[in-house]
Amino acid sequence: MLNAMNITVGYGDRAILKNLSVSIPEGKVTALIGPNGCGKSTLLKTLSRVITPSSGLVQFNGRPLNKWVSKAIAQHISLLPQNLHHPEGITVRQLVEYGRTPYVSHWGRLTQADQHVVEQAMVRTGVDELQHTLLDNLSGGQRQRAWIAMILAQDTEVVMLDEPTTFLDLSHQIELMHIIRDMQATGKTVVVVLHDLNQAARYCDHLVVLKGGAIEAEGEPEVIMTHQLLDDVFSVKARVVADPVSGTPLCVPL
Repeated sequence: MLNAMNITVGYGDRAILKNLSVSIPEGKVTALIGPNGCGKSTLLKTLSRVITPSSGLVQFNGRPLNKWVSKAIAQHISLLPQNLHHPEGITVRQLVEYGRTPYVSHWGRLTQADQHVVEQAMVRTGVDELQHTLLDNLSGGQRQRAWIAMILAQDTEVVMLDEPTTFLDLSHQIELMHIIRDMQATGKTVVVVLHDLNQAARYCDHLVVLKGGAIEAEGEPEVIMTHQLLDDVFSVKARVVADPVSGTPLCVPL
C-alpha cells in the first residue's frame, strides 16, 4: 500500500534520511521508534507527502505519491503533526469539521452525513461536551483530543500520528492507544511516532526502529525488542520481559 524506495531526505545540505527503503504493512499499526533526531518525524512527513525526497520514490497503492492530486490524497491519507496551529476564535466543533474538507462540494457545505461523522468523532474522543468551547480555552490534553477527533472525522484509510500522546495524561494516553487499535480493527492502516517503547510494544503490530537516518531493525515487537537493540539504539541497559497482562515485550531499565 505505502512504500518508500531508496529515499534521501534532508534540510539544506544535511541529510536526515539516507537511501532508506520501507514498506508499511497494510491494515496494521506500525510504530516508528528511535532516539531524538533519528528521522522519525521526517519519515512520517515524507510518507504523507508533506516533504518531497531529494532522491528515491514514495508510492501509494502502486502510484507515485507526487502524482496524486491534493484532494484525492487527503481522502486516503491523514496526518496529525507535532506542531499544531489553528485560527483564532475557532471552536472544537469547527476544528473537527475541518476533517471533512476533502469531501465537501465546491460550496463548502457539510451534509447531514458529514455532521454525523463529526459528532461520532467528538464522542469517541470525549470532546463532545466541549464542542462549543474555543480551542484557546482548552487545556493541552483537551486540545490534543480535539485534533485527534478531527483526524477521525477525516476518515482516511491511512492515518499518521506524530507523537499523539503529547500533553495527554496517562489515562488519556491509554484511551488514545485503544482508539488507534479500534482504527486498525476497522481496516485502517496506522503509522504512529512513539517515544514510549512499552506502549509501542503493547499496542502496535509492527515496529520500525530508526537510528541516524537509517532503519536499524523492523518487525513484530516480540521479535525485535531485545536488550541488545535497546543498548545499541537507545544506549539503555534494560531487561526485556513479558508483560504480565498482555504478554508483549516489556522493557525494564537496569
